Amino acid sequence: MAIQFSRFKLPDRDGIAFKKLSEMQILTTKIAPMKIRCVIIGEDTNNSSQLEKLLEKAAPSIDVLANAGSIKTCPGLIEQFKPDLVFFDYMTNPGEIALFLLKHPQRDFLAVIISLDNDRNPAPTNSDVVFIQKDMLKEEIPILLKKFIENPPLTIRQKKEKETENGQKRLIISSKDNFAIVNVNDIICMEADGKYTTFYLRNNIKEVSSQNIGEYEKLLDKRTFFRTHKSWVVNLECVTRFYKGTGEIILKGNITAHSSFGKKEELLERLVNL
Repeated sequence: MAIQFSRFKLPDRDGIAFKKLSEMQILTTKIAPMKIRCVIIGEDTNNSSQLEKLLEKAAPSIDVLANAGSIKTCPGLIEQFKPDLVFFDYMTNPGEIALFLLKHPQRDFLAVIISLDNDRNPAPTNSDVVFIQKDMLKEEIPILLKKFIENPPLTIRQKKEKETENGQKRLIISSKDNFAIVNVNDIICMEADGKYTTFYLRNNIKEVSSQNIGEYEKLLDKRTFFRTHKSWVVNLECVTRFYKGTGEIILKGNITAHSSFGKKEELLERLVNL
């Protein structure tokens, strides 16, 4: 008997290749839903095809729903398919991947970034982002999928509950060639330098991001973080001294920030009422 194929009914554009499902597969899906829904984002079609074959071999329960060449299609694909895993080829366009993850801090999927960075190892599967070295895919993919099935990532609701319980929230700091994932509570202040942003963290740690300070300001709690100057955002809980005359702000770690003339009164009021 000939097998009839059905396609997902979405426009075939922007380099998206939709996976075909036979009627038998569709019927099986209705009886026993796929455990892992997956989307692949990568401009190199050969790499994406190889990754798809590797995923399906490593876990028969995985369902690669779409294979897209442009990250611009990612929001629509996520809304349509609600994937559990989204794979990004990091070398394709790291800036766009970083910006996408930055603009979507609340995610119900695990982002897996295929990287050439030898210092990056897979993170626990209950985090937002996992890095896998390109030359370690065959070894790491089965391990990742096994951990994913045994310990799936938290949903957005569960993340919020955990953040409230632990008093911790995490932020992705992206640069040209890597990502740093930090606890928001560890951020003392941020300084703008053109299109770049320098993060001053506890324990004398500094991270430089290729994203501008305004993008990060939108993600932080305005009750705790305050834009004192066009070049500075400070954690009010880390302020140890404020010189109203000069607008100089001393923070933990003996870090010096600045307040503009127009923000001095508001800053003082925020500090008093903190």
